[in-house]
Amino acid sequence: IENCLQYIDNFNPDKSKNPFAYFTQIIYFAFLRRIAKEKKHLYTKYKMMGEMDIMNTSHLQKHDVGSDYRQSAKTNEWSQDHVGVFIESFEETKRRKRQKNTTAVDILMNEDKI
Repeated sequence: IENCLQYIDNFNPDKSKNPFAYFTQIIYFAFLRRIAKEKKHLYTKYKMMGEMDIMNTSHLQKHDVGSDYRQSAKTNEWSQDHVGVFIESFEETKRRKRQKNTTAVDILMNEDKI
């Protein structure tokens, strides 16, 4: 809603007779930005948890072998796998974007030299 109000003056009725489509696009891209922001926060949280070794079950002691604790450890293993996949996916996407941007900059730099 905030983005719609911010860009309401940019709508040009001479170019388009469909304000609904205009605002739909504004909202769509606002959602994409929000999802990307939440993924970044989740990545940071998971990365810090991994570095602090909170999710690692290596701190278990011999007396922590009750059935409830074993079930918790199994859930924790699944969580570690899920988190690991998420972190790898996020870093790969980040790496591809950086490579794409670097390639574009390199092309521009090489054109200047010609």
